[in-house]
Amino acid sequence: MDSVINKFETTYGGKEKLKALSSMQMESVLKLSIMGQALEINLNTVKENGKLFRRDMAGIMGMGSSYTLVTDTAGWAYIPSLPSFGGSEATKSALQKMTPDELVGQQFEMDCSGPFGPLVDYAAKGNKAELLGMEKLDKQDCYNIKLTLKSGQFIQYLISTADYHVLQVSAVGDMAGNLTGFAAIMKMMGNGRGKKAKTSIQYRKYMTINGVLFPMEQVISFGPIETVISIQSVQFNQPIDKMFYRNSK
Repeated sequence: MDSVINKFETTYGGKEKLKALSSMQMESVLKLSIMGQALEINLNTVKENGKLFRRDMAGIMGMGSSYTLVTDTAGWAYIPSLPSFGGSEATKSALQKMTPDELVGQQFEMDCSGPFGPLVDYAAKGNKAELLGMEKLDKQDCYNIKLTLKSGQFIQYLISTADYHVLQVSAVGDMAGNLTGFAAIMKMMGNGRGKKAKTSIQYRKYMTINGVLFPMEQVISFGPIETVISIQSVQFNQPIDKMFYRNSK
């Protein structure tokens, strides 16, 4: 199994290069459909290795922006006031601190070692990997690898046997929401799904950016909901403004 991981690391830029990434900033567009209306929402994701994960989501349909903020010591989620939809009552804005379990469950997002950080040098991070066997995805042969994070949660990776690209990751239960990066916000809006949740994310349109292989499109299936994230730009090793650590409304 380690030979698979080694080839994966080499494909994505090499273990040492990936470990040297100190920060990551991404501008993206989230595409989804609500009540039959196609929407595009701007996302801004900022990471500082081992210190910060933040995702800001622009407002839609009369709503303000929201964000998820995770640091090495605490985490918060903010949702704006929501107008009434289809007979539902309008709600006030809210800023909610994560519980210790919720924080631990999201801190893997602070890993900046490329697009699949927890799998890079996994053992040194306290993670455990297991090759479950082979699986096909869209007629492509894949290695099926289960990665158990030091938090106890696990992620499954399907890695192409042809080129060692990660084609899909998946998770169940609480980790399903965490994998999307929107778990805290979904919970505040009553859409967390809990232990019954399932998520799979397929990765497409790979590009090499500053020597790092990166998928520029994600197709997220969360239960019956499917959304697409189209990444517009990625920057590595740029200074992170301290404003991204602020948990103000």
